[in-house]
Amino acid sequence: GATAIATGYRTNNRTISEDPWSDKPLTTIFELAEKLNKASGIVVTSSITHATPAAFVAHVKNRNDEFDIAEQETERKTDLFIGGGIKFFTPKSVGGGRDDGVNLISKVKSNGYDYYSSYEKLKNSKPGKKFYALFDKERLPKATERNYTLSDLTKIALDYLSKQPNGFILMIEGSQVDWAGHQNDQAYLLSEMADFNTAINAALDFGEKNKETLVIVTADHETGGMSIIDGNLDGSDLKLDFSTKHHTADMVPIFAKGPGEKEFSGIMDNYMIGRKLFWMLDSNYSF
Repeated sequence: GATAIATGYRTNNRTISEDPWSDKPLTTIFELAEKLNKASGIVVTSSITHATPAAFVAHVKNRNDEFDIAEQETERKTDLFIGGGIKFFTPKSVGGGRDDGVNLISKVKSNGYDYYSSYEKLKNSKPGKKFYALFDKERLPKATERNYTLSDLTKIALDYLSKQPNGFILMIEGSQVDWAGHQNDQAYLLSEMADFNTAINAALDFGEKNKETLVIVTADHETGGMSIIDGNLDGSDLKLDFSTKHHTADMVPIFAKGPGEKEFSGIMDNYMIGRKLFWMLDSNYSF
């Protein structure tokens, strides 16, 4: 699903931004932004090598090739990454997971990036140049287990990207909403959605002040077949039920606010979201 949004093309399940027939890489919206000298960033609560962020910056046959994805990410011009995934960037000799002995954190530093290993270090630094901020070996802690919100991370990213002269694109994912759906865990799901909602509010507040930023909120799929079967009108008491522990074919919403928002109204195939994003950056782009 993320490949469709990132490239404007569908591909096989588990394949990341590659053509399903030729295995050739599909141009991503981040790669187009780079060509147009626009800044870009990724903020997630998973590893930055997980499938959704990977779809915007990498090309692999199998989403599980996270060590390869990490290497590809260091070759991109993406301005910032915030999330987890230290394991995929560092060798086993220093507590990481790479068998090749390569320390990609050293590589990104030599490429001119700053590196932050904790939220506290990132928060106190006010980054002035491109950076990686990886706080955990794989995923970030659950929303209920950390002392910062996805909104906090979003605001840091927006503060940096908004200072770049040619505009920017930022992909933010509340990654663990999906995992809670797989587990059919109501409390986990609601807390992760609440955390994601803080990021939405931060983005909308930024767009309201900026007036030149389009904010899009959507999903690449639904997980768990969740239904609300009981509760009250103010939402303080909800009872949920699930029909599966897997992804479903349920339709997902799309919301848009800002310049071009009307392009995202109505019902559309997921790949059309990607194509409309491409056309917003380059009206002559051909698929």
